[in-house]
This record gives sequence, structure tokens and C-alpha cells, in this order.
Amino acid sequence: AAGCVPVLNAVEGAKSKARSWAEVAAADPDVVLFASCGFDLRRNLTDAAKALRTTPELAGLRAVRTGRAYCVDGNRYFARPGPSLAAGTALVARCAFDDEPEVVRRLEALPFLPNAWALLRDEEQQDAVAVAKVGDIDIEDFDLLHEAACAEGRMTYTDP
Repeated sequence: AAGCVPVLNAVEGAKSKARSWAEVAAADPDVVLFASCGFDLRRNLTDAAKALRTTPELAGLRAVRTGRAYCVDGNRYFARPGPSLAAGTALVARCAFDDEPEVVRRLEALPFLPNAWALLRDEEQQDAVAVAKVGDIDIEDFDLLHEAACAEGRMTYTDP
């Protein structure tokens, strides 16, 4: 992660494009960030955990083997214009510099760094992580609020 140099789509200003797992495996990055456009943290966790189980190229990546594969809310922090992009940038830095305690400490002191990332783990562990990380809900996640209110027997909840 030294310098946060992207190994794919490295041309400044270029549009991103779909990559095969074979291309990602050939690059063998230090850190992998699953931030699928349009998908929240829970969905990215689910999809990445399934891919980890079924895709040998993914399981063999250095980032996965060393515990440096992360999932984030790609919809909220990377696909929308506005202040959320600053939080998305901080999320990238938090994941990329996870091996530098002083950098992590400073990033986690930022008032706008959301608790909206999770390490990629196997599916059983992912369920617990996904539930723990859902505290940062936005308007598109109102169904989560509704489900939680019903499960707790509450008749109301506050929209985000």
C-alpha cells in the first residue's frame, strides 16, 4: 500500500472498467477493496464472501492471504457526488494504510470517517460483521430500519 498506487486502472483520469479475476490475480495487489457501484456494505460483503469461496484466483491473492481485503459501501461512498466522496477517500486510506498504526490513528480521528468497512472473511464470519457495521444507515436502507423495528416490536422508527 506504500503510496496507494493502483495496480489496475492506473492511468490518471481514465475510466474504470470491469476486470477478470485472472487480471486481478496477475497484479496480486497488497490491498483489495470491494466497493461495487450501487451496492451497500452488506451486499458487497455477501458477494465478496461468495467469490472468495468459489474463485481460486481471489483466494490466492496476497491481499486475501494477509488479511488486507476489505469491503465497503460502494453505493454511498463512491457512486454519488457530494460530501460522501470525502468519506470514501478516507475509507480507501484507512484500508490501504491499515499496516501503519499512526496513519490509522489519525484517519480514525477524522470526524467524517464512517464505520462502513469490513475485512473480507468467510461467509459465517461475514454475517456477524455485516450486522455489526450497519449502524451507518442512509435513506436507501430504510428497509433495514423497518426490519429492525419489526424485530424489536417497535411501532415506529426515525427515517435517516
